[in-house]
Amino acid sequence: MLEVFIAPPGDVPQEREIVRRVATERTHEVGRHHGWSVSVVGWEQRRPGLGRAQDLINPLVDSCAVLVGILAGRWGTPTGDYTSGFEEEFERVRQRKDDGEQVDALL
Repeated sequence: MLEVFIAPPGDVPQEREIVRRVATERTHEVGRHHGWSVSVVGWEQRRPGLGRAQDLINPLVDSCAVLVGILAGRWGTPTGDYTSGFEEEFERVRQRKDDGEQVDALL
């Protein structure tokens, strides 16, 4: 399974849905015949909890094989450590790549 983390701020719901739809379509049309699938996860999969919200999201970022970043009018919400959740997510993936992991970011 290819795990994709979608990292857009909240102002692009249609684009987030397109990524999910394309992943589902490709899995059904091609992937199931070749034994693979694409799973798309994002910040909306995490429920609010105690502490810093980004700390609940980062495990999803840390386990993904691909980060898809979509930006339009908003940069995102500051996390306390970065100017936005998007920036923190991108930097985490970039650091993993610098450390030699097989991970990609698509912007």
